[in-house]
Amino acid sequence: LFVNFLDPHFPYEPPEPYRARLGGTSATVTAIQAGGRRSELAMIAGAAPFTPAELVPLYDGELATADHFVGELVAALERAGVLDDTLLIVTSDHGELLGERGQWSHQLSVGEELLHVPLVLKLPHDARAGTVRDDPLVSNLDVYATLLAAAGLAPPPGLARDLLAPVAPPRALLVAEYDTSRAYLRQLAEVHPPFDPEAHSRELHALYTPDLCTRFAAREPEHVGARRADV
Repeated sequence: LFVNFLDPHFPYEPPEPYRARLGGTSATVTAIQAGGRRSELAMIAGAAPFTPAELVPLYDGELATADHFVGELVAALERAGVLDDTLLIVTSDHGELLGERGQWSHQLSVGEELLHVPLVLKLPHDARAGTVRDDPLVSNLDVYATLLAAAGLAPPPGLARDLLAPVAPPRALLVAEYDTSRAYLRQLAEVHPPFDPEAHSRELHALYTPDLCTRFAAREPEHVGARRADV
């Protein structure tokens, strides 16, 4: 079963009680709805129709809503009598920029805020419950291999690793990349003319190695960007 919770995306419109509980205001939601898709494009292009103080509480409300419904899903599996036999994986395809370095949404960046996402596994019969795997070079690619292995199937040769294997093969590096179309860049310039498409007409890459991750793991968040190399 694959369940995709899309709520933690713009427009941020968390329902009550999560909107007010986490500090979001109805006035900001109304302004977001009035601006529609154009508001998000403007923010990505460098305009500032909203502030982090306005949007962060609403985004947190979206996360809390998704968290609630993950709990509902787990409860439904338990009521059906299948939770104990279930391999449950909770993860995300990306994070979200909320004003860091003047950036918003999840475009035009390979920043740590987008790449460092949760990955939680609940094994059948609660095996290895409470275990934390300290491995900075884990990828969502590995979810693919882990699920195939749990189903008794061998993943095809390649980059993916079974996270539940007794001995996982070492990984020397991970690479993330971002590329965008010129048509999208032109659209951003149309919404916010100061945006320069040529300045963003390039691929971005992030390189992770065990050595770099170890050296920068204890740094403050503003220094974590040194773990990536933008080209």
